[in-house]
Amino acid sequence: MAVQDERLLSVEFVCDIWLGVLDDPPAYNEIRAFWNVKENRVLEYLPHGHRWWLGSTNAGDYPSPGRAGAVFDLLFLLGTTPDYNAPAITRELIDRLLAAFASAPESTLPAAPIDSLREFLERHEGRYLVCD
Repeated sequence: MAVQDERLLSVEFVCDIWLGVLDDPPAYNEIRAFWNVKENRVLEYLPHGHRWWLGSTNAGDYPSPGRAGAVFDLLFLLGTTPDYNAPAITRELIDRLLAAFASAPESTLPAAPIDSLREFLERHEGRYLVCD
């Protein structure tokens, strides 16, 4: 029996990570579908100007590489455990996201400046965060 190379089973491609800010938390069924990549309308509720480019990562890798990947991984974890939700943008969340962004291993993948990330999050404190 032939042994398959595990690298052939992995699908990787570079994708952009965007942050989206919602004024109100989505209904549970909508946010659950969102995080499970099922049909949903969560991003339809984004007000104009509430979507911001964070950077790029490789889809299919875990942990997700790059600074944007580190933020994506943390937001996915917070948005799916212990229950599905859109995390509230609090001072604590801002600090955790900035720490994840800053501590990500060096990468050639592009990312926004950390000061721009801080400004975006602070401007939307009190709202709810998802990533796309």
